[in-house]
Amino acid sequence: MFRALEELVFRKFLMDWLDSHGVAAGLQILATALAFGLAHSVWMLFARDAQIFVPVVASTTAMGGVLGATYLVGNRIALPVILAHVAINLVIEPGLLLSSITGAWNTRHVSP
Repeated sequence: MFRALEELVFRKFLMDWLDSHGVAAGLQILATALAFGLAHSVWMLFARDAQIFVPVVASTTAMGGVLGATYLVGNRIALPVILAHVAINLVIEPGLLLSSITGAWNTRHVSP
């Protein structure tokens, strides 16, 4: 449910608002992607590690850009980006949660 809300806020509300104010499509994607990335910096709080700020914001900004482009290509229909966001999170979120709890991203493990 929260993923749907995120997409409605960042894509449906914010991108459509920017569009209604004459902002070019590329800038709509860039602005909402950056806002999406910064909103996800909350992972620092879960991980209690400021070193993950740049990687978290960079990766979620990139994801926000892809979702924004998908929203535009899909004629501003929210359902495809909601489903994409849910699918992405089903794959990566368990690992993100585990890493933030255990600090596993800080370990250097070399497979034999």
